[in-house]
Amino acid sequence: MQTHRHQVSLFLLSLTVSVAATAAPHVEYRVTVVGPPNSQPTDINQAGAVVGITPSGSLTYRSFVNYGKGPLDLGLLGGASNVAVAINDKGEVLGNWTTKTGQPRGYVYYRGSFRQLTGPGGRATRYVDINNAGYILASSSAPPSKPGAGDPTAYLRAPGGSYQLIPALPYPNPTTQAEALNNYNQVTANPAGSSFRKSRSTLSSGARA
Repeated sequence: MQTHRHQVSLFLLSLTVSVAATAAPHVEYRVTVVGPPNSQPTDINQAGAVVGITPSGSLTYRSFVNYGKGPLDLGLLGGASNVAVAINDKGEVLGNWTTKTGQPRGYVYYRGSFRQLTGPGGRATRYVDINNAGYILASSSAPPSKPGAGDPTAYLRAPGGSYQLIPALPYPNPTTQAEALNNYNQVTANPAGSSFRKSRSTLSSGARA
């Protein structure tokens, strides 16, 4: 699930409708601050837990998660930047961090522990989304010395660590940019200017952009 980003303190809006006997319905808002100043939300789960990022430098970030008791800083993991991108209903946080030498890495944070993620074949990988079963959507690129270097390819990572390639649609110079994952392991992606949804072993193409 994606949320709009704001360059201000994060907040949640809870809406209720009050109807008086002789008055028109009106909407009441309850505002809950969930992040530090200048933070940006990246995801929210069904329980209202929020993950987000705050700038830590030029194009670098720190991440936090708020389970309802205030923002918890997830640090930098010994690297230069940390971007939390998703949280599932279990409370597992998915993120990407960058080493001090610029190498991308992934992680899952849960109950005080970080689990490092390794991309398929050791490739540089950007992790995108996580569902309630622990499946993870990722986008990986071939090394610079290999054919197709720099072209993203989507993968579905099982909880046990195996990766399933999500094939591209049959377009010239196909690429598959992973976008989102639901609890049925349906994936939406953007291959070479066209959107599609993958469900199990089938591909459903969307309208060309």
